[in-house]
Amino acid sequence: MQAAAPIPFKNLYQRRRAATDRPCWVCGKPTQEVLTHSDIDFFFTCANHCQDPGFCTLSTASGTASSPFPPNTGAATTTGRAPAGTTSAPAAAAGQKSDESAATKPTATLPIPASYVLHSRIFSMRAAEYREKQRVKAKQSQLGALPSVPKQPLPPERT
Repeated sequence: MQAAAPIPFKNLYQRRRAATDRPCWVCGKPTQEVLTHSDIDFFFTCANHCQDPGFCTLSTASGTASSPFPPNTGAATTTGRAPAGTTSAPAAAAGQKSDESAATKPTATLPIPASYVLHSRIFSMRAAEYREKQRVKAKQSQLGALPSVPKQPLPPERT
């Protein structure tokens, strides 16, 4: 059994946003979030997976992992109640409608680009996929080196 070849990238991915939706690598739902390691390895993943500590952790500038959750500023939290200054129900309903329309629009609340460290099992699956792609490329290049099938028929046999 041969030893696994070392992979040319480290377990540090940048979170970016793509222009088109693609299926999530984990659950298959359409997403624009991409975790990438330069041009060597990339995969689409939902924003919820990036917050899951069993999937990845947010990496700080010093290279150590921290909590995967962004710091809470308190501005984005809602309790479902009308603000204290609002007393009329129609004004509160209009405010809720504008909040709902704002929630459907893509927002830039993500710290893009942010660095993430994948969980060891997830990273080993990514490394296995990378190695398999390299094996397929090597096999294709070896097949290209083989001689081609003769195009002319063989001469008749002499008896």
